[in-house]
Amino acid sequence: MVLSPALVEERRRQQRELGVSDTQAGLAAKPQTQAEQGVLRLLVLEDSASEAQALIEPLSAVGYAVIAARVKSPVEFQVALKKQDWDLILSPPKLEAFAAKQALGLLKHAKRDIPFVIIAQHLKQEELSEALRSGAQAMIEKKDTEYYQLVVQRELRDLAHRRARHYYEHMFRESERRCQSLLETSRDAIVCVRKGKVIYANPVFGMLCKSAGMGDGMTDISAIVHADDRQPLVALLKRVSGGIESAESASLRISGKGGKAFPATVQAMVAHINGQRCVQLAIPVGSEKSEPGAAQATAERDGITGLYSQSHFLDELNSRTKAQTAYALAYLEIDDYTALRKKIGAGNCDLVVRDIAELLQAQLGEDAIAARYGDHIITALLQISNAEQVQALTEQLCAAVAEHEFDINGKSMHITCSIGIGTSRKNAKGSDVLSWADAACQAAKQAGGKQVRAADPDAEMQAKEDAHLAARQRLRAALAEDRFRLVFQPIVNLHAQPAENYEVLIRMLDEQGTELMPGDFLPAAEQAGMMPAIDRWVIDNAIKSLAERRTDGNETSFLVKLSEDSLSDETLAPWLAKQLQERRLAGDGLIFELRENVAVSRLDVTQRLFGQLKQMRCRTALGHFGADAKSIEYLEKLRVDFVKLAPQFIDKLDGDQQSEAAVKVLVQSAHDLGTLTIACFVQEASKLSLLWNCAVDYIQGYFLQAPEQKLSYDFDENE
Repeated sequence: MVLSPALVEERRRQQRELGVSDTQAGLAAKPQTQAEQGVLRLLVLEDSASEAQALIEPLSAVGYAVIAARVKSPVEFQVALKKQDWDLILSPPKLEAFAAKQALGLLKHAKRDIPFVIIAQHLKQEELSEALRSGAQAMIEKKDTEYYQLVVQRELRDLAHRRARHYYEHMFRESERRCQSLLETSRDAIVCVRKGKVIYANPVFGMLCKSAGMGDGMTDISAIVHADDRQPLVALLKRVSGGIESAESASLRISGKGGKAFPATVQAMVAHINGQRCVQLAIPVGSEKSEPGAAQATAERDGITGLYSQSHFLDELNSRTKAQTAYALAYLEIDDYTALRKKIGAGNCDLVVRDIAELLQAQLGEDAIAARYGDHIITALLQISNAEQVQALTEQLCAAVAEHEFDINGKSMHITCSIGIGTSRKNAKGSDVLSWADAACQAAKQAGGKQVRAADPDAEMQAKEDAHLAARQRLRAALAEDRFRLVFQPIVNLHAQPAENYEVLIRMLDEQGTELMPGDFLPAAEQAGMMPAIDRWVIDNAIKSLAERRTDGNETSFLVKLSEDSLSDETLAPWLAKQLQERRLAGDGLIFELRENVAVSRLDVTQRLFGQLKQMRCRTALGHFGADAKSIEYLEKLRVDFVKLAPQFIDKLDGDQQSEAAVKVLVQSAHDLGTLTIACFVQEASKLSLLWNCAVDYIQGYFLQAPEQKLSYDFDENE
């Protein structure tokens, strides 16, 4: 069964209270009173299935949709605790081979916060005291149904409060962690001061102190400020720390490299570090200039590495391209950066990049225009364009990085990088050369990293053209030889009216008869401009199959995706009308879906197409709904019949309030506009109760059934 009997009965009970039948019900009513809490995940310790059912019925009577599991041994109990997040555990004082006291010990050992309630035939004072000492929340006489219901409601309410508290404590810790990460990775020098003394400083501030010859253990903040500006600094700190101003800025002279002062606008604001109220100062070190009157480009440098900024690098690249100056471009990227950042932290990664920048300048010389292009990417323009010379220089740099011992928190470690080389050529844009170097770098990484690759644009372009030509020929042959086939995946009602709905998907057979997934051939079809032809093949065969189903008396509906190219096909609607007429098929059996970003990219064209489809009584849908901040606004304009929630919402739906709230907002907004919702990619049972709680109308995914050639799903299982 896809839905538990309790879930199905809960839906029917709500419909009976509203006076509607299964076939009349559209959207299920919002559960009332305690049922607003959603599905109750209940673990019952019982030898008898009938006794367990007797415990479920009083809870269903007060509005809970119960998903229950029954266990009767310690091993089953431990397995159940690992497999599911339960809301409540019910147990008699003793089973045939399992006592409640033993279960409480196992629950405590598992460190799970789940209310444990003991249901006894007769309540004895000594048993009650023993149960409470063992950790049970309550002990109830089985015959006292009303008290049983009230205790369960109380325990679930308290559990919700505890989970909310844990959630917000977790969010608070995450917020603190993110703030700390921002401080550590900031390009500005940040220091926190309390009573004139430094209580925190980020790595950039430590580097600033070192460059000024003060060491990184400075405790007096005024030491880094020019003597004539120390009094304004003290006044600034007093105004902010005294609450006169919550945030303020002041222009001060800061000691820079070699003790030479540079002007900076210092931002001050109230902050808290380890529970202590303090004043946080942010000093933009990028404002430091090597000498008065230095070129503007000198100020456009990264505060940590001293390399040029990305924007300055691109300006220089474009200037060289316009001047038709020969150059080579080196694109350096740290290998396995994600794992490295997780291991040593973002702040230490900045220090690694700084060390690599020093190695680069030592290897490539002062004439190279080097920039910090990204967090872990350095780009450099070389005045030489001789391929052999550039290859030799970059290989020396790659080897120097691999041999260097990076000092991370007092421990040495080795880090490698990959380098791609692009070379200027006639009529090539600077962005082309950058793209070639980037692609060569990625090829070097895919080959194992710690190496240099030179781009060969001619060979790459020819290879792409050959691949596109081969793909077009392959697709045309598949269409001519009818080597496509349809598969169908059920879309099953959760809250909405029961209906026999399938999504229509396509597969291609290669020359040997091997089935290819859409990702193996649709991208090539898009590049070859063949998607309209493939869309029509799908629609034509879907209509044929649907007509046969309807002739046999099945009220089946098919959901068919349309490509972006078909949106521009003005002949699609007339062709579709003719197909429906020839097959004597009503349009209400077809639902046409466009991805939200495609639909809104040409809103007027989409509105015209959807209008034509609705005239044929076809229904419409938006895929990947909610991915755009203006999704609700677009839905108001398009007024489709269905929306398929963007996959990321389903992926993140793991029981926490934040992820559920995001889905609930989208679902409720769609319902307010009369649109039904579909959750796709439902791969595991744990998502089911969460989607039920979010009032999602339909579900689709491998949890229900993988796409199949036969229309074999038994929709009656859900009634």
